[in-house]
Amino acid sequence: MDYLSKKIKTLRNYANLSQAQMANLLKISRVTYANIESGKRDLKKNEIEKIAHIFELSIENLLEKPVEKTKITKNHPLNKMIQTILYILSQCAGKPNVGKIVLNKLLYFADFNHYEKYWTSITGDLYIKMPMWPMPKSIDAVVALMEKAWIIKTITSEFHWYNQQRFIPNERPDLSVFSATELAELDSVITKYSDKTGKWLTEFSHGDMPRKATEKIGDEISYGLAHYRESLYSVAEVTYND
Repeated sequence: MDYLSKKIKTLRNYANLSQAQMANLLKISRVTYANIESGKRDLKKNEIEKIAHIFELSIENLLEKPVEKTKITKNHPLNKMIQTILYILSQCAGKPNVGKIVLNKLLYFADFNHYEKYWTSITGDLYIKMPMWPMPKSIDAVVALMEKAWIIKTITSEFHWYNQQRFIPNERPDLSVFSATELAELDSVITKYSDKTGKWLTEFSHGDMPRKATEKIGDEISYGLAHYRESLYSVAEVTYND
């Protein structure tokens, strides 16, 4: 099952575990585990069960075969959003709090912070006011496309007694699509907010002017409102004239 060997390796890398650590968890030698990842040794039933438990997956989810891969070209209209999601996931590897809710918030703050400073967003996506958070308009379509292209794998895991949707990247982001200011803003937002819970980020985002000033649920949030933020949220550099 070559696909399973590759999937296990991807899961291990995402969880920041070494081959030796995985071997220790499975109570086998590192060489034996290395042979599993290289496809030279089949997994035993109890090993499949242990691996599913380690990565908080059902056995069915772990053994699920990939479907036909969809190719995403560099000039695809959603490629910038795809690469942004991949970059965030790559920088937050192994953080149990970074599920779909936190991802939405990181995208929102990165886009609106960059717009406040430079008058352009990073992803180019629109945002909609939702009851719980500002949501990128294309997020569900992008996630579905990324799954179909094997770029990410969606899993359901438990965090603080709640089920959450998490995304495991199967590819590295293409950094060539980003400008220096975009990467800097993404890194800043990840550093500042990626350790926060979805609940904290939800409550915090409610006070940000772009969401607060948007009247109705379902309305598009104007990027221009980023220039009217209060000091707690503003990232613009203040200049003083003599």
